[in-house]
Amino acid sequence: ERARQLRKPIVALRLGRSARARRSILSHTGSLATTGEAWDALFEQNGVIGVHNLDELLEVSVLLSSADLQRVSTYRLGLVTISGGDCSLLSDICERAGLDLPNLDGESRKIIARELGKDTFIGNPLDVEDLLLSNTEGFYRSLEAFCNFPAFDLIGCRLNIPEKPTGPLRHTYGRIAEIAERAGKQLVYFSRASEQFDQEWFDLFSSL
Repeated sequence: ERARQLRKPIVALRLGRSARARRSILSHTGSLATTGEAWDALFEQNGVIGVHNLDELLEVSVLLSSADLQRVSTYRLGLVTISGGDCSLLSDICERAGLDLPNLDGESRKIIARELGKDTFIGNPLDVEDLLLSNTEGFYRSLEAFCNFPAFDLIGCRLNIPEKPTGPLRHTYGRIAEIAERAGKQLVYFSRASEQFDQEWFDLFSSL
């Protein structure tokens, strides 16, 4: 409760979700070996972020230490990607996690539809396809319209992440960060890659 008052996040990896694990816990901590419902309810009531494995524990901790979440009062997500498959994957993940994905409409939607040259499948998550290559300035105008949409608090963006950042990609990532900053939105870059990133990527993202 004190951590919540101070707006300091707690990330918890809780063990004992399976019957076999609970039997193991009984030999160590006894009464703590309960079913998951009580712990999940306690976490939800107190804003504790529950994770399921060590990878998630590290990734979420790094994200929280890097993002300026103090200025975000709610967590309505706007997601941009270069993959239509991502849109379905992200929608499934967000629904399971109970995250709000407001529908994109109004002037922002009109601008993006014009730049993409279509009026269907313009939403949130947003698939910008190959617009960065085919119409670079149109891509940035679309990102600006997306970031300015008032219903979004956090903007998540996935672009290509090759082995090392190229000059053009450095420029692109930096310009998107500037667009999000002007719109007053917290920006998070994410990737589907499971391998460790080259240090140059960490240096780039920490500088934005």
